[in-house]
Amino acid sequence: MNTRLAVVSLWAEDVPAAAHFYRDVIGLRLLPHHHDGRPHFDLNGVYLAILRGRPRPAENPSPARFPVIAFAVEDLEAAVERLKAHHVELPWGVEEDSDSRWAMFHDPAGNLIEIAQFKLEKKLPALSGYTFRPARLEDMPALHALLVAAANADGRDRVDSLADLQTQFDDPWSDPETDSLLGFTSGGRLASFARTFAHPAPEREVRAHLWLEVHPDHRAPELIDVTFDWLEARGLERLLNSPAHLPRSLRVGVQDDVAWYIALLEQRGFQPVRYFYRMRRDLRQPIPAAPLPPGFSFERYSPELDDAMLAAFNESFRDHWGFETVIRE
Repeated sequence: MNTRLAVVSLWAEDVPAAAHFYRDVIGLRLLPHHHDGRPHFDLNGVYLAILRGRPRPAENPSPARFPVIAFAVEDLEAAVERLKAHHVELPWGVEEDSDSRWAMFHDPAGNLIEIAQFKLEKKLPALSGYTFRPARLEDMPALHALLVAAANADGRDRVDSLADLQTQFDDPWSDPETDSLLGFTSGGRLASFARTFAHPAPEREVRAHLWLEVHPDHRAPELIDVTFDWLEARGLERLLNSPAHLPRSLRVGVQDDVAWYIALLEQRGFQPVRYFYRMRRDLRQPIPAAPLPPGFSFERYSPELDDAMLAAFNESFRDHWGFETVIRE
């Protein structure tokens, strides 16, 4: 039986006040009210329902103070400031243990609620014959050599240049210190690479994009599994610390004839949702003239056009499947 959590219910004597709190203070997305007047909020496929009634605390609870529901946030300080701006009392302030930091408070109905930020500790894999650490800028030549070897083995039709890897190393979507992982042999040769990317200010959906590369000489199941275990866990960690009201997903792109990678993804429960086709034109044939429509002209690039180009790019691709707004950084 394939089961999953579907609905979480909270009781409140004043349902409208509770609904206002969870929508305007906590920031959850309110769904259309049911006919019986029970507001529902969407938490990425799990529904929070507010029911009319008096909350009843547990008798002789252990521990004595534990929330009935907790929300993960990416920035605890910002969330606390938002609560304070709405005059929410935080009796115990911000608390902390080895795994997370949190603040507990009561909603208007008296339910004990928590917001928590989970610590992003580096948990490196352990595998005999290999050592692991985050990527550094000076690793890009070795990474480029790995990408070339992998592309040759898999029959891929493109590889990022070394200059592109170096330019794109510092990326606002991905902190190399926490979001990348390199695996080295005992002789110091780069054997595997993993990195996750996520939009820092998502608008419609939170997506953690996973990038895995393994050198053809080291594609033993053990190395592939420990590297992808880390990559998937880090991607999920980024989703967990993302805005709770947005849908979330892990995304992977792969050429459709890379059998070993497709098999790995299928074993992990990933499913294809979109196919893209790359089209080519024989440049040995003449290109017919295509005059511009009236009112348009060509202009050479200059830095003063940066903002206009960025706006035009985002507007052009806004209705493209999976598009995420590109920011200036």
